[in-house]
Amino acid sequence: MTLSISNLSSGYRARSVLQQIMLPSIPAGSLVALIGPNGVGKSTLVRALAGLQPASGQVTLQDEPLATLSPRERQRRVAYLPQTLPQATSLVVYEMLLGAAYLSGETVQAQITAAIARVADSLGITELMLRRLSELSGGQRQMVGLAQVLVRQAPLLLLDEPTSALDLRWQLNVLEVVRRYVRERQAIALVASHDLNLALRFADQVIMLAPGGDCRMGEPLQVVTSDSLQTCYGVQGRVETCSLGYPVVLVDGVADL
Repeated sequence: MTLSISNLSSGYRARSVLQQIMLPSIPAGSLVALIGPNGVGKSTLVRALAGLQPASGQVTLQDEPLATLSPRERQRRVAYLPQTLPQATSLVVYEMLLGAAYLSGETVQAQITAAIARVADSLGITELMLRRLSELSGGQRQMVGLAQVLVRQAPLLLLDEPTSALDLRWQLNVLEVVRRYVRERQAIALVASHDLNLALRFADQVIMLAPGGDCRMGEPLQVVTSDSLQTCYGVQGRVETCSLGYPVVLVDGVADL
């Protein structure tokens, strides 16, 4: 399975945000970080791939154009997590996950129950199963939102800032779970993020969107460099290696533009 994006353009009314985006094919088993400063179109790209944003061009999953799929079939193949947290309702967490699980097309109740239990355990939210969403913190609701995505067992995950409301421990846990999901299921996850260090640590590939419409994709250390940090973010920075061998972005200051 591969995800291919060719000549993708999208925007809002008279304002064009993405123009003719063309990327190398993304293979199965890949976690791809989508990075770039505010306003360059990260959320627009994720929404366009999810079919929630008008777009032109072609997007294919396993050589099949997503635009030709029925809404039901697209729901089975593509799972989208927005930036906004799940609404604080009177429903309990288990009910939220149960509703999401039915979108997978699975009809055997035992399989659905097992999938919910497996996802809840991997994310560490089993103790929240009978809690109402209105009783949960923002971070806990974000975890529930991710759980709703994972129980659908879709081959393509589109995650828009999935760690924004989480503390350091849960950021690491979430991305570990997502990386394990894509490798075990040979799925693909596209994760929009402002955290460059998390992107460098977990991503197999990085897509960097820059002001002016420039778009680059490649291995993390090929894309995130001193030059690209200056061009894309307007900062003087560098990538070094910590004592455990992880690459780390260090920013020295604002660049003279």
